[in-house]
Amino acid sequence: MSKIKNILLSNIVPIVFVVLCISAIIIADIPINFLLIEIITRITRNSFLVLSLLIPVVAGLGLNFGIVLGAMAGQAAMFCYRLGYEGYTRYINFLHFSIWYSNYFRIFKWPSFE
Repeated sequence: MSKIKNILLSNIVPIVFVVLCISAIIIADIPINFLLIEIITRITRNSFLVLSLLIPVVAGLGLNFGIVLGAMAGQAAMFCYRLGYEGYTRYINFLHFSIWYSNYFRIFKWPSFE
């Protein structure tokens, strides 16, 4: 009993969060299909933004320039989402647009801070 109580107390914040989320879903009467589609869409969109921030830093551009360039490329790639592409074409267009945008600014070195 002490072990279960210890586990519950050490994980109280995630447990309360899950309970609040489930109770809000039940009270709001949100369909499960809608909820799953929204979760997958948001995870996909946010993962592209995180990757666009991490890749320039890992490639050695440095924090001050790499994160700014990655954020600009990630936001520009989000236009593919607004253009209405679906499925794999959305994913491929995200990749193409963000890579093109990043390479454009890398080749022409704009904005230049030197």
